[in-house]
Formats: sequence, structure tokens, C-alpha cells
Amino acid sequence: MIWKKLIFRLDELLSIVFNVLLLLPVLLAALGRKLFYRFAKTGGSLPSRMVFLSSEGIKVAPTRVRSYHFAKTMQRLGEKDAFVFAYWDTFGSLTHFPFPFRRIWEVEKFFVNFLTLIRLLLKGPLIIIEQRPNYGFIVPLYLKLLNGSRVFMDIDDWTLDYLTLKPLVRIEVRHLLSFFGTYCDTCIVSSRRLQERLTRHFENMHLLPTYVDHHRFTPAKNEKNNGPVVFSWVGTIFQDFTRDNVLFIIEAFAEACDLLGEFEKIRLDIVGGGDYYNAVEKQVKTRFSNYPIVMIPWLNPKKMPAYLQSIDVGLYCLLLPSLFQESKSPTKIFEYYACAKPVISTSLGEAKYFVETEKTGILADSVNDYANAIIRLFKDAEMRISLGREGLSRVEREWNMDAACASLRKIVMATVE
Repeated sequence: MIWKKLIFRLDELLSIVFNVLLLLPVLLAALGRKLFYRFAKTGGSLPSRMVFLSSEGIKVAPTRVRSYHFAKTMQRLGEKDAFVFAYWDTFGSLTHFPFPFRRIWEVEKFFVNFLTLIRLLLKGPLIIIEQRPNYGFIVPLYLKLLNGSRVFMDIDDWTLDYLTLKPLVRIEVRHLLSFFGTYCDTCIVSSRRLQERLTRHFENMHLLPTYVDHHRFTPAKNEKNNGPVVFSWVGTIFQDFTRDNVLFIIEAFAEACDLLGEFEKIRLDIVGGGDYYNAVEKQVKTRFSNYPIVMIPWLNPKKMPAYLQSIDVGLYCLLLPSLFQESKSPTKIFEYYACAKPVISTSLGEAKYFVETEKTGILADSVNDYANAIIRLFKDAEMRISLGREGLSRVEREWNMDAACASLRKIVMATVE
């Protein structure tokens, strides 16, 4: 409708005015600061306090893991003042979970950024770990100009095709990558594919996979003695390709059941909400109604460790070669391992670097191979236990949050000092 278009355009125009009005004093203050320190022949105080900044919230996995879990681990490692500033959790009006995301007005973005800037400016120079760049990128940029804060970009997925600002023309995050590279001290990425793709934009690049908090995710104290062998996929079915990944697993499971002739001692759990959850559930109720498949809606993250302790095999699947899927750090695989569960996975993306067939799990890229992997682990309880223990051993040695944050701390200290 015409009136809606007019409102949207007015929103964009007002946003431009407000952002210009903020930019001018920021630039003047930054220039004054630079001149002062030049004549004073000093560089000012170094930032020491670490903030994990996110434009999303704790209910979204990247913010929960790479902001909240990272901050908690940093505190445990000695960075007592590390904290999280997440937009959704600070400004209640922004919360729009579960999916779909609601529209955030351009003027709303400005005022949220302005309030965040004021709050963080009062804390003095900061070490800012910006989790997934979005419209909030101006906050760390302005803090760097105003008080010498250091900015570390943290990118864990190729979710860079969405709008960050819309001042009359479409500006996506990916259009600003080279600009981010001009002021960020370094960039941290979660996968080899991201490292390969973003190296040309950032002079300094560090690989830091999204490992697991092995203090939260632990093996069950008592071994499972009865009940069906449970195979489980956990995630958010938020896109059509995620739906296809889940349907691939369901088809493989159905084929395994047919080949086994077994429908009582085996079960498949599909855990997670999302825009396409209902579409998958409909398929399960129609095409796969005769198979022991349980659909479980979005599960509170606090309940996830206990749930993973209760299953027998973790499932992971990426099918369509794309920047998004190839760039994902397989956090769920590490969580399965931390609970001493073996993994069946396709080999696309990062999974092939962490799932070793016959050691920690099985790689399978066709429905038939995936079904055969399910059959093998269903029949062989000793193999399930052996693979799960080796995965747990890898997590305890290197694929854990303590190791990740120790590396992050070294990166930060080397840059700041």
C-alpha cells in the first residue's frame, strides 16, 4: 500500500538525519582526542575490560555460545570483568524470538545504537568482540574513535546477505566487509571456509571454531540400560535447505528401519523449532507416519545437556554446497562428543575435519550410506560406546571452550599490547 511505502521512506529519511547529527560530533570529538594526545605525547590508556557485543540475544545460538559462553569462560580464565551486551536481552522491544524475525525500524536501530554507545562509553576504553556484524557496527566504530577501544570482529556464519542499514539504498553486511577491515584490529572466524572467503577483507585473520563448554555438556553418570536406541538431530529448521537436511535424515532413518525390519527398539528424534518445523512435522505425520519418529519443538538451551545425555547417537547433516552451509562451525558435533555420543554426519563443510570414521563417528553422504551407518550403530553397542569415548577424549583435550577462549585471550593480548 502507498501509505506503508511512505512510512517506510520517512523512517529511512529520519534515520539518515539522526545518524548524520550523531556522526558530526563524534568526528569532531575524535579529532580533538587525536590532537590532544599528539600534543601531550601520550597514547592514552589501554583498554583492559572485554565486552562481547551482539545485536541478537541469548536465545540465538551464536550469541549464546560465542558471547555468553565465551564471556563466562573468560571470567573463569581470569578476565573477571568480561561481560556481554546483547541488544535483544537489553532492549526488550527488540526481542522477536522464535522465528520469524520482525521488522526493526531504521529510526529504532538508531536509538538502540545511540543508547548502547552511551552505556558503553561510560565504561571507558573496551576490548570489543563484535559477534556477527549487523546494524550495531557503528557502536564499536564510534567507541574506537572516541576513546581508543579495540575492535575484534567475530564471524561464525555466512549470514552477511541481510540489510544492515537502509538509507534509501540497499546496504547489506557483505557490502561493508572491506570497510570493517579498515578499523577492526583483527577478525576471528569459526571455519576454514570463512577464513578463505574473508582473508581479502581483513589483514589479520584467526580461526577459532565454536567449541563446546565441556563443563556444561558432560557424559551421563549412569549408562543407559533399556529403551530404544535413540538417534537425534538437533537444530533450528529455519530455511528450506535446513528442511531438506532434516528430510534427508528422516529418509535415511526410514530406510534403515525397513532394512532392519525394526520399529520398536529404535527411534529418531527431531529437535528444534523454526519457520519450516511445521512443514517437516507434516511430512512425518503423512509420509513417515509408520516410523518411530518423534518431533520435539524448540528446547530450552538449559535442558539441552540433559537431553543429549539421554540419546545414543548424534546426527548432523549439510547437503547443499553454499557459503552458509560450508561456513558453519559444527557446534552440535562438539556437544554430542562432550556427552560421549558418536556422530553420523555428511562430509560437507567443517564436519569432515572433526568426524573420523571408525574413530569418533561415521561420515556418509548418500541416503543409503547414512542408513547403513544408522544400522551399524544400532546393532553395535560397543562401537557406539567406543566412538563416543574417543569423541569425548578429543573434547577434553582440545575441542572445548577453555581451549578456544585461551586462544582468544592470546589473540587479544597480542593485539592490544
